Amino acid sequence: MFAIAGGKGGCGKTTTTLGLARAVNGPAVAVDADYDLPNLHRLAGTPRNTLESSDETVYIDSADPYTRILPAPLPDDHIMHLPARIQYLKTIVSTDLGPVFTDCPAGAGPDAVRPLRVADSVIVITTPAIASIRDAVKTAAMARALGTTVAGIIVTQADSPPRGLSEIFTAPILHSVPERIEPLRSSVVTQAHSAITEMLLANKKW
Repeated sequence: MFAIAGGKGGCGKTTTTLGLARAVNGPAVAVDADYDLPNLHRLAGTPRNTLESSDETVYIDSADPYTRILPAPLPDDHIMHLPARIQYLKTIVSTDLGPVFTDCPAGAGPDAVRPLRVADSVIVITTPAIASIRDAVKTAAMARALGTTVAGIIVTQADSPPRGLSEIFTAPILHSVPERIEPLRSSVVTQAHSAITEMLLANKKW
């Protein structure tokens, strides 16, 4: 399970989560763990489910039949059903649904910590802006403090990453993703996501 995380809202976590899942050559799952500002289901064109038991609905992505979407639960449901959701995520990982990419909340609160704790590794998202980089460095440090490996950094809204970024994060730069008005419809962005998933899955068990 890959946690897609970053310190700032609007840095491209949700777009990256869905883009990487769609770029997998086969089945994959995109999960929305951002319960306060959920938008993965909107981006994927799927409903948002209500939890009524330990069972949840995984929807088929409107643009890719191989990609499954697990939306965020409705308000307050995640507090009551959090243990069941974590167990459900483990079930998804153990089934033949492919790699799981989890869209994490911004910041360093409890909701941001939980998906980092259960993930196998974290992919940190940042824009080239100094404030975004600064907060993303904190996210990487938080993941390491939880014992989660930082798989690498993705720089969004950029044609190339700023110099020295790998040294700042002490992690590899996986790719830069240029800014586009509709990024998931852009062939350049799609190619970047495909290159990233190829690198992530080449020597990774999920």
